[in-house]
Amino acid sequence: MNKFGSIFSLNFVVIMLIVGLVLLLWDRKVLYRKKIKKEHKIALILGIIYVSLGVVLYIAGNVLGLV
Repeated sequence: MNKFGSIFSLNFVVIMLIVGLVLLLWDRKVLYRKKIKKEHKIALILGIIYVSLGVVLYIAGNVLGLV
């Protein structure tokens, strides 16, 4: 169980949230302005995945007592 502690660490979760928010709030807008539709869509999906996964890992870590 201690191996999973490093995965659920608070630093990792914070980094995932920051990356997700940067993708959602900054990169997506830049790509939209440049009219790059495919990358805009990818940035949107990855941003949502990173933020969601960060929240899920934080909650799972708290439930398991690892964070």
